[in-house]
Amino acid sequence: MPVGKATVFAKANSVLTGKEVGLAKIVTHEVTRGETLFSIARRYGQAVSALMELNGLTTPRLQIGQKLKILFDGIRATLR
Repeated sequence: MPVGKATVFAKANSVLTGKEVGLAKIVTHEVTRGETLFSIARRYGQAVSALMELNGLTTPRLQIGQKLKILFDGIRATLR
């Protein structure tokens, strides 16, 4: 486990297994034309690296129609 990534993994894993930690939840975002990983991360108040890790991405390149998991926790758990 990379240093500093244990919290992201624990929260994502607990949500996926049904054991919620605080107000954490996962939503799905479908990539549309013109969106980048950076713009999606900014929209949801996330770090690009966190989105890449949660979705198992090795490159920030996205495809139209691709579905991304977005982890919400605490105050950031509201859509903008």
